[in-house]
Amino acid sequence: MSSERVVILLTIILCVSIAIVSAIYLQEKPEVTVEVVGDLKDDEGIGAITKLTVKLTNFGSKQIKPVFSVLWCEYPYYWKIESGPQYLAEGRSATYQISADILEKAIPNRKTFIVRVNDEHRDVFYVSKPLTVYLTTLPIILNAKFQYWVRDYTWNLFKPFQWELTPMAGPEDTLLVLNESVSGQRALGIAVNRGGQPSRTDWTILHVKQRINFTDVVGIWVYPTFSYEEGTDPKNVYGVEINDGGHILWYIFSDKNEGIYDVSDYHRVIVVSTKLNIWSYRQIDLQQQYRALNWETPRTVWFMCIVGTRITGNYHGYFGNVTTI
Repeated sequence: MSSERVVILLTIILCVSIAIVSAIYLQEKPEVTVEVVGDLKDDEGIGAITKLTVKLTNFGSKQIKPVFSVLWCEYPYYWKIESGPQYLAEGRSATYQISADILEKAIPNRKTFIVRVNDEHRDVFYVSKPLTVYLTTLPIILNAKFQYWVRDYTWNLFKPFQWELTPMAGPEDTLLVLNESVSGQRALGIAVNRGGQPSRTDWTILHVKQRINFTDVVGIWVYPTFSYEEGTDPKNVYGVEINDGGHILWYIFSDKNEGIYDVSDYHRVIVVSTKLNIWSYRQIDLQQQYRALNWETPRTVWFMCIVGTRITGNYHGYFGNVTTI
């Protein structure tokens, strides 16, 4: 190899080495350091993190206007600043409270995330160390007051965060999920309209559901607006369904037809006397029914708020805060 080629090769090696060392140095000594401080808490009881406390230190030579984003999936979400200085001067540190302005941006439980910060006028990002969310004291039912809502893009309906939708309807039928205040109380509303033409489905019904660990007793605020028709051959329903995949309990809240009706060996209907068009608090004793029917207690069940009908007309009802005892 000629001396000229050796010089060129050594020059390339030196340049690469300088670049690597510089990159390592810049990585170890960034202009801005980002540190998530404090505990990761789910104060809203929704199974996700919506607020973070972040400490920034500006080692650079000029002030920055920080912009925060959080990365826990394939793309980052920008979070808003709740408190902290608009500008961070060179050589200074500050603590910021940041939050997810919509629920889709919240960090789910057991997800690993980083916080990214950049100056509003630059595309250079500084990042925190990765952290993983471990929420060990989750409530049995998440978002139990129906306070937080997101869009369900599968059905093009809004729904309570952490709840799922299971609709059943024909082409002439309509289903609605409502986020409303009823008599001063935040409520999940479900409305179904079964059209006059013969439907392709036996029921027009909507389930708003969440899988939960089996618990002995559940309490719920209910606001029925129509009466339950029939006994062992239901024509409509407003209430709560408990479904373990092999057995179904319907707790129906109605001003008439109170009683217990066995639709089949695996489907029991319990009609609980409840006034119409007023809030009432009712308790659902799951363990009592499972014992009475000699059903094996499951580890988890689907807890569902349901409104449905098999006959033409409009039916709706509201559900309030759900509690476990």
